[in-house]
Amino acid sequence: MNDMELARPTQATTPRLLHRAVGTLIVWRAAVHRDQRGLSQSTENAVLLTGAVAIALTVIGLVGNYVATKLGELG
Repeated sequence: MNDMELARPTQATTPRLLHRAVGTLIVWRAAVHRDQRGLSQSTENAVLLTGAVAIALTVIGLVGNYVATKLGELG
């Protein structure tokens, strides 16, 4: 074998190198676009549930106050 035959990739190694190169690029690209700064799913759900409960209690309080006022006017 001469130096040219050693330097030239064979047909079997060319697809393997191509697949590794594409796989590496995909992994690098995915790592760049990943955003780890957000809240966890459970924390986000807890915050949303707390907000929903606060809104529900406010509506119940307002409706209860309105009904008590109207009943007082009738009485």
